[in-house]
Formats: sequence, structure tokens, C-alpha cells
Amino acid sequence: MRSIEEASNAMALNGIIFQDAPVKVERPTDYNPSLAAALGPSQPNPNLNLRAVGLSPRSAGGLDGPYQIFIGGVPYYFTETQIRELLETFGPFRGFDLAKDRETWNSKGYAFCVYQDISVTDIACAALNGIKMGNLVNVVIPRPRPHGELCPGVGFF
Repeated sequence: MRSIEEASNAMALNGIIFQDAPVKVERPTDYNPSLAAALGPSQPNPNLNLRAVGLSPRSAGGLDGPYQIFIGGVPYYFTETQIRELLETFGPFRGFDLAKDRETWNSKGYAFCVYQDISVTDIACAALNGIKMGNLVNVVIPRPRPHGELCPGVGFF
């Protein structure tokens, strides 16, 4: 029998590149973090070293889930470092991915992130949604949560 800790650590495999393809690992649709918290850790161990076993983590590793945030309206000339610095003012990431053109590797103007501390998700959404970045208005949309609730003051467009 496997443990709760092993199952949570398996979540770190989400988004890794294995045999030139991304791996997708998700919780069951009926997963309830509140109930699971009493059984053991619900997040992967932050000290997991996937490279030590020959696996290649992506910057987007761990991005899927109910606390994923979409950040749109990012000016194309913003660098990945600038976007990360802005978003990380709310806390460190569990995952971050700036969408880039496959041929030019230039930004497509949107990104996704998940914070290590999910409690800052709502704060980041409320603070970032609607701010003007360059000549564009930023749109921050959280993924719908299990019970359909969204960040305060944020809706789908």
C-alpha cells in the first residue's frame, strides 16, 4: 500500500518532461483538500530533486489544479524576469509558465502560475486584475475551484 506522502510527492511529476513529452498527474475530481489534510501532507515535498533521478522538471511543473491563475494582457516586450518579479511580490511559486511562441520564443502575452502558499491566490488575483501594464489592461482569472467559487472581485469575461 502506498502512503499519502507518496501520492502527494507524485504530484511533483505533473508537467515533467519524460521521453520528450509532458507528464500529466492530477488529483481525482472528488479530491477534498480539507479531508486529505488530516491524513498527511497534501503538497509535494519541496526538497524533491527530480534531476537527481534523470527527470527534467518544467518551469510549469505543478501548474494544474484549482489554484492556477491565468494572467493575460501582458505586453510582449515584458521579459520573463519582469513578469516573475511582479507576480512573486505575493509569494514564491509552486509553478510558473510564460507562454512563448515555439519558433521565436517570444512571449505570447499571457502566463500561468500557482503560488506555494495557496492562501495568497485570492489576494494576488484581486490586486492584479485590471491593472494597466504598458498599453494593455491585465486580466487575471483563477481557475474555477471545486465548488465553483472564484477570487473576490474577479469573474469570467
